[in-house]
Amino acid sequence: QAAFDNQLNLVSQDVRQRLRSLTGHVRRIEALKQAIASSQLFLDAAERGEQLGLRDLVDVLDARASLYDQRIQYVDTIGQYALDSLALQSAVGGLNSEDLGDVMELLISLTDFTSAT
Repeated sequence: QAAFDNQLNLVSQDVRQRLRSLTGHVRRIEALKQAIASSQLFLDAAERGEQLGLRDLVDVLDARASLYDQRIQYVDTIGQYALDSLALQSAVGGLNSEDLGDVMELLISLTDFTSAT
């Protein structure tokens, strides 16, 4: 009975931790979407400024590097979200092939998002 109670406590802790993690990932994803949009606008402005002679190439490269860094963070956060989501489904005994299909759709949409921006 003690071993069962201990295992139940461990699973409960894991579920709570995964739920907190998922919530944090959702917030970070939204923030990164906004940051990516802002960085894209800044890159566009830097490129226009460089064409007009108001900015130099270093400004454009810095803006581009910042945008790509945020995209990498976005992809990483989506990956962490997907793993935590699957781990949560597994912990509660609800992991099935539909969940894996949902993750695959998410990854495909992520590929479309990163190539479009």
